[in-house]
Amino acid sequence: MEEYSQNLRSLWSQMNDIEEVSAKRLAEEQQQKRAIDSLVKDILAVTSEATRLNAESKELEKENAQICYQILEKQNKISSLENETSALSQSLELLRQQTVSASAGLEDKRLNFSKITKDIVLKLQLGHDWLNSYKQVAIENLVDEYSSKHPNLLGDTEFLRAADSTVEG
Repeated sequence: MEEYSQNLRSLWSQMNDIEEVSAKRLAEEQQQKRAIDSLVKDILAVTSEATRLNAESKELEKENAQICYQILEKQNKISSLENETSALSQSLELLRQQTVSASAGLEDKRLNFSKITKDIVLKLQLGHDWLNSYKQVAIENLVDEYSSKHPNLLGDTEFLRAADSTVEG
């Protein structure tokens, strides 16, 4: 019986050893399972974050494309405005040149009209002087003719000459 008891003790000892190993393995498995669960959660979180970042990246790409398109539109508009400004500047320069040319033409016409006016004034003055001279001669001729026909009215002749000088003055 002693052998039986020793075998039994040996069996109990082995069973205890196996239970301890089993308990250690179970503890290790549970620890590994928790680690795996934690890693799975981390993987899911990383996958979710990667999906979110991917979507955000696509959104940023869309915004970037839209901004590039807006920049291109604005550059085209700026180019168009620069062309329009250039055309307006050329038109303005042409108008300025035409204004200078028209001013020069008007100045030439003004000088011409001034010369014509002086010539007309001179001719009118000459005509006026001639008319006064002709009138003077005509009056003198009339006075002389009257005096020769009526010699006794000599005082009237002087009166007529005085009246003539008053009319001329």
